[in-house]
Formats: sequence, structure tokens, C-alpha cells
Amino acid sequence: MTLPSLKICRRIRQLFRLIGSSNANEAANAREKLVTLLTKHGLSWNDILSVSPRPTPLTSAMHLKEQRLPAPPALVLKSTRLIWCCV
Repeated sequence: MTLPSLKICRRIRQLFRLIGSSNANEAANAREKLVTLLTKHGLSWNDILSVSPRPTPLTSAMHLKEQRLPAPPALVLKSTRLIWCCV
């Protein structure tokens, strides 16, 4: 299987995302156009994963950096004194 041009791959990804639209008409139109585009380029639904961009070491590192959680705030313990008084 040979992949179509980058422009077509982007369009396939875009239409695939639109299938999940909350607007039923938009989702139906996207599905119809995607099926037509896949057929035109000799692709199937199974090939959609091949059309998605593969992560490079740089984008993977950037992605991991974005996913890191911020450092928790420093734990500050206030010292308290207990004073016992006897009367």
C-alpha cells in the first residue's frame, strides 16, 4: 500500500475526527466524504491508522513534557507548641 499525498492524509484525518461530531448532519457528511476519499485512493478503514502521522523523537518528547503534571506545592509544616498548664 502506498500512502496518498500529505494533503490527502490530512483531509482523511480531518474527516475522521469530524465523524465524532455532536452534529448528526456534520458527522454523516464527514463519513460519506471519508468513504468516498478512501475508496478513491484504494484505502480501507483499516488504513486510517497508517495515514495518521507517526511520532518522531522530538514530538514524543514535547508530548511527554506537556503531559507532565506540575510539581506539587511545597509542604509547609507550621510548628505548634502545646503548653500544658496545671492549675
